[in-house]
Amino acid sequence: TLIGRLCAAFPGVIAGVKDSGGDWSYSEALLRAHGDMVILIGDERHLARSVRQGGQGAISGMANFVTGEIRAMAEDGRDDARVESFVLELLKYPVIPAVKVMVARKTGDERWLAVRPPLEPIGSQGRQQLAAAYDRLFATEPA
Repeated sequence: TLIGRLCAAFPGVIAGVKDSGGDWSYSEALLRAHGDMVILIGDERHLARSVRQGGQGAISGMANFVTGEIRAMAEDGRDDARVESFVLELLKYPVIPAVKVMVARKTGDERWLAVRPPLEPIGSQGRQQLAAAYDRLFATEPA
């Protein structure tokens, strides 16, 4: 693999990998082949499963607004169906603007809604739909 070749070419330099692909079969193969490295998952739907198989955590946009849930998944390898469901809601929109909608909602600071080209902000209807989905899944936690 490319990662294996890079590790061989630069011993001691590469400490880990962030897997942003969202393809569990690739993530699982990465964990098996490179269990000696730090493997961080970018798709929260796979976080708990990866931790149970040796992954060390995530680089997670959702950790900005469902911190406790992401932390439990990363520390305990415990699945959270609410997080998995909300990822599907986020994926209905461009991910970075969608995460920024939720951070703006949690902080009360609409400056978080700003994005740089070529990204475009999510309109009010999309923001309302994300908020409703969040409230439905995480009703006990304000954001």
